[in-house]
Amino acid sequence: MDTITAAALSVDVPELHQIGLLLDDTLVFAGLLLLAIIIGESRPRKRMKIVAAVALAIIAAFLIKGALGRERPCAGESWCPADYSFPSIHASAAFALMCGFLGKRSFPGYLLFALFTAFTRLNIGVHTFVDIAAALPIAMVCYYAVHLGDADG
Repeated sequence: MDTITAAALSVDVPELHQIGLLLDDTLVFAGLLLLAIIIGESRPRKRMKIVAAVALAIIAAFLIKGALGRERPCAGESWCPADYSFPSIHASAAFALMCGFLGKRSFPGYLLFALFTAFTRLNIGVHTFVDIAAALPIAMVCYYAVHLGDADG
């Protein structure tokens, strides 16, 4: 196990772990992403661009995850998710959301949300640092692809 993953996993704060497990719930996480988009962006066209980038990042991460089939660090544990580890879909989605707010005054909040999401994936033991690190370029490429596809920029 790498040093960063081990350090994150060693943070033993029960409340933090519980929040990580809550964020692990697909419906809760999707709801938070949508709420963050609605609160952070008032322009409908830009909202849709962010939603499209997040969706594309989720799809890309899902496809890569299935193609590579890297085992999770928690494999063998009864509580461990049954799918693969690399890359983190949660982190890909959170980083894609963050990209939608680059250059805005609210960006630091979205950056913190993305980093917190990434940290919780490590802290609950379902991902390694490499899984998280791979999520950032996936998110950036997906956001840029949506941006390029938008005729009005």
